Amino acid sequence: MLGQCGSNDVGLDPELKQRHLACGPEPLDTAESVEFLLRLFLQHSAVHIPTFAFTVVTALRSVLEQEGIPPVGVLYLDGPQGVGKTTVATDFCTLYDQSGRKADIFDASSSDSAILDALASARDRIVLLDDICNESDAADKRKRLALAAHSVRMAVNDTDRGRRRGWKTEQVRCRAGLVITGEFPLRSASELTRCIRIPIMSRMIGRSASDRMHASAALAGYLSWFAEHMTDERARLREEFDMFCRESAQRREERLQKSLWQLAWGFDSFLRFALEIRAIDSSCRDAMRELLDEILIDIFRETVALIEELWSADLRNLAEVIATGIAKRQLSVTRRRGCVCVPLQTLMMYLQAVSAGKICNERQVTAALRQQDLLCMDQTGKSTCKVQGQRMLRIYENKLKARKNHEFCN
Repeated sequence: MLGQCGSNDVGLDPELKQRHLACGPEPLDTAESVEFLLRLFLQHSAVHIPTFAFTVVTALRSVLEQEGIPPVGVLYLDGPQGVGKTTVATDFCTLYDQSGRKADIFDASSSDSAILDALASARDRIVLLDDICNESDAADKRKRLALAAHSVRMAVNDTDRGRRRGWKTEQVRCRAGLVITGEFPLRSASELTRCIRIPIMSRMIGRSASDRMHASAALAGYLSWFAEHMTDERARLREEFDMFCRESAQRREERLQKSLWQLAWGFDSFLRFALEIRAIDSSCRDAMRELLDEILIDIFRETVALIEELWSADLRNLAEVIATGIAKRQLSVTRRRGCVCVPLQTLMMYLQAVSAGKICNERQVTAALRQQDLLCMDQTGKSTCKVQGQRMLRIYENKLKARKNHEFCN
């Protein structure tokens, strides 16, 4: 078994006999399936490549854990209804069948306990939580969002949880990867760094009925190859991960960077397999590597931009947001007697821009400034003054400087 150390005996769950990678009536040639898959990846590459890379990394989850590398937990396919999120997930992620049906698929009607049971049982496989859509009913929407948030926590927290088995409670932890398809935006920086978010904004086209079978055949061939090359691949994994950690120490959003690095490493390992079985040549491998690097850079930049928007929209961070705007010359102010002076309208335009429109209430902003003791008040209780005929807010400059070096929180 992948990730198994030593020569210990291994007991297999009887249910495993009912689960297998999807296959058609006739076996597919591995090299042909790999070649088919890589050609397919050139269509909608920003979606297909990282999605399949997540599947590869999840299949190696036990190996990563043996090497002390925290595995990637969650892939979030984000987009409006009807663009093909579920199709992408089932074609490239949920590649195992059970009793003739796709296995490990859940939806918004599923319970927390059912998803926990699946995440604990589906070792090195993917569990799909499908179609967490925006409902018109507010209570139902809150329930769906709570289910998704709880599932993310279960998938990424490396702690044991209690699971009922008859009259007994046993301690289990996540052994699977989680894929979520939904229409809702991730609501916190913590969720954004715990999930790899892949937006799908336009309808996916060009699908064929055989896509899932080819993906399954390619994954089966890769896992067989990996088992044969286990020693070399694990040594490469350990060496390259240690090098990455040294180079990325104290970089921004380290948790997200580690997750994206794992996608890159897993896909690169798959390309080594494809090259060895002559499904591709070295020039194709290099082109695919370069393409994935570009995709992962875009994912990182888009995620960081969303984190900045969320951070900027949190009124608790108002001092740092204002200080950052002044330092970057995005917010024009006048300095006077230890204060920065700025018209409320100018401040609101800046806050709306950096928060993507989430901050738009003048009263809330001025109340937050007062609550955080940022406004300079005169003897009459006024916090404004006229500068060159224009009324401006007076904000203590030293209190802004004290907080401007804030690091975006995870």
